[in-house]
Amino acid sequence: MSICISIIIPFYNGEAYYKQLLQSLKKAIVRTASKSIDFEIITIIDSVNTVEQDIRTVLEDAFSKVSHVRLILHKNEVNLGVAGSRNVGLSLAHGTHFHIIDQDDEVSEQLYSFVRDALDKKDFILVNGLVYYTNTKFNPHRLFYLTPKLNAEHILTNEFIRSPGQIIFSRRILGQTRFPEPKLNKGTDDRFFWIKLFLNNSEIKTQYINQPLYIAHIHDENYSSDSLNLRKSSLENWDILRRECDLSKYEKLIERNILSLRYSAGEQMALKPKLRGLINRSKYYLEPNKIIRYFFKRIKW
Repeated sequence: MSICISIIIPFYNGEAYYKQLLQSLKKAIVRTASKSIDFEIITIIDSVNTVEQDIRTVLEDAFSKVSHVRLILHKNEVNLGVAGSRNVGLSLAHGTHFHIIDQDDEVSEQLYSFVRDALDKKDFILVNGLVYYTNTKFNPHRLFYLTPKLNAEHILTNEFIRSPGQIIFSRRILGQTRFPEPKLNKGTDDRFFWIKLFLNNSEIKTQYINQPLYIAHIHDENYSSDSLNLRKSSLENWDILRRECDLSKYEKLIERNILSLRYSAGEQMALKPKLRGLINRSKYYLEPNKIIRYFFKRIKW
C-alpha cells in the first residue's frame, strides 16, 4: 500500500518553536527512507502579522535536501484560531493519512518508521509520549503508564489524549468530519474531533503504541495551562456536538461528563446536580493513569 502522511501544523506567532519542530520532523522523515512513505508538510499561518516569506524560508531551508517531502504553506486572510486552521490544513491535504501537530511540540526520530506497519492495517494509531515543563515546578513524565482504552465510551467521557500530535489517522475515517470551532472558549476542539470521528464511523481499527514517540512542551502560552478555560471550552463543544451529531445512544454518559464540567467550572447549580457533578468529577480524577501522572509530576527524586 502506498502511504503518504500529511503533517498539518497550525502556526500562530510560533517563531520561537517552529524550527525545533521542523528539525524533529526532518529527523523522523529521513529515518523512513527505506519505509516507502511520502510526506507533505502543510503549515497554516494564522497570525496576521507573521511575514509569510520568512516562514517559507525556514520551511524550505529545513527540507532542502529531503526528497520525499512536499511543502505547502498557506496564510489565512483573517485569524481563524487553531481549530479553523486545522480544518484548512485538512482541506489542503492529499495524504492517505494525517498527523496534526502543534507548533511548540516535537516528535521522536523513530515515530514514522515505528508506526509504518500499523498504517497498512489500522485507522487510528495513538502513541505514547513525554511531557516537559518550562515551569520547573513539575517533573517530566510519560503520558500513559497504563494502556488507555480506545473505544467510543472512553473517548466520549475522558479527555485522555493530550494532543493531536499523538495520533496518526487514515483518510478512510475522516469523511466530512472537521474540528468544531467554538467562538468563546478554545482549547478542546481536538478532543471533540476524536469524538466525532468515533461517532461518524461504526468501526475504527485502532492501535496503541506504548513507545514514547511524541513530545509535548507545556508553557504559559498553552491553552492547557488554563484549566477553567478548558472546562468552559468543553461545555461549548458539547453544545456544538449536540447540534451536529446524534448522541442519543450515549446521552447518559455525556450528561455525567457535562455535570462534572459544570461543577468544576464553578457554575451555579441546584443541590442535586451539584452533588452528582462532584461525584462524577471525583471519578474522573480516580482514573489510574491520572493518579500515576499526578505523583510522577510532583515527586522529588
